[in-house]
Amino acid sequence: MKLKPSQGTTDGKSLWKDVLVVDTDLKTVDIVKRALPDGDAAIRAASTTDHAVVEMKRRPADLIVINLQVNDNHGLELLSCLRKRHPLTEVVAVSRAISADLAMAAWHAGAADLLVQPVDVKTIRASFKRLAENRCGGDRLLQRNIKLRTVCKKLNKARHEISQQVNLLCNDLVRAYQELAQQLNQTQTSGEFETHLAQEVEIETILRRTLEWVLEKIGPLNAAIFLPDSEGELSLGAYLNFDTEAETILIDTMSQTVGKTAQTATSPVIIETDEQLHQLYGEDAGLLLGRQWLAAPAFHQNECLAVVCLFRGKLGSSPAPAAQSEHHAPQDGTDEMMIQTLEMICPVLGDRIGRAIRIYQRGLQFDED
Repeated sequence: MKLKPSQGTTDGKSLWKDVLVVDTDLKTVDIVKRALPDGDAAIRAASTTDHAVVEMKRRPADLIVINLQVNDNHGLELLSCLRKRHPLTEVVAVSRAISADLAMAAWHAGAADLLVQPVDVKTIRASFKRLAENRCGGDRLLQRNIKLRTVCKKLNKARHEISQQVNLLCNDLVRAYQELAQQLNQTQTSGEFETHLAQEVEIETILRRTLEWVLEKIGPLNAAIFLPDSEGELSLGAYLNFDTEAETILIDTMSQTVGKTAQTATSPVIIETDEQLHQLYGEDAGLLLGRQWLAAPAFHQNECLAVVCLFRGKLGSSPAPAAQSEHHAPQDGTDEMMIQTLEMICPVLGDRIGRAIRIYQRGLQFDED
């Protein structure tokens, strides 16, 4: 139940607008009238418990004065009944004699005050004033609680918003850390590859050591490096064979299909299913079926100087779903490692081959001289 605070004052003038007096003695009604200085307060009287119940049903009172000896000492029962039905109504109990048991019983029944007869105007007025002060204090406490609940709701909402922002920030930090770790790993791997090639200046040695390094990092697989000629045609420069017999017709098909596709690509070409092979190469895909293909170009000064092609048998028993294009996300962790390795070695390989070509060209000039 939501309680609205009253707007009364502590002098009793505006709090008690409707007072019900339950007593057979009409003098009590007169004393209550004189104890309330507010002339517009409605004072009603009830001489029996039934009459009091009817009056409260007709119009609930703000304050009830009950003689506990009414109807042969049935005032306590009436007090308890009215407090249960009208919890916002204050009750002042009046008794001819007071004992500890009677006081406890009245308090448990819901009486806000207990007076001893005979009562006078001063006693009634003081009791009403105490009730008004308690009511106003309760109203102030209720208003404070309402404000506190409002503030708590705002704080709780702000806490949820901050928690969400912290979660987003943590996720961003985790992603940034992962990207940084990946970049550091790529830088370290590129440095290792450059160190592996050392000061090699012969293209054959560069290609051979490149395949050795790929074999060490990725494990057993088939690898081929194609070199373009002056007309852009690809020819085999180096080959690593583990699970497929190196047939000349397969190498030629590989150079004209996967190699040609990767020669002009800006990112690694990933082909995982036979459906992709059929879509890309049609009838020429016959010898390529049943394998996964990964190829990437090695550029130097915007010129493709080599194409690195990695391939092996399909992983797993179920084929990967057909992709709509030649570039899409890998399907397992091994492929991810292969792609990262290929992306890291191709720029270094392109620079090394470019440097070897420059040295070779200088050597030709010296021979002419």
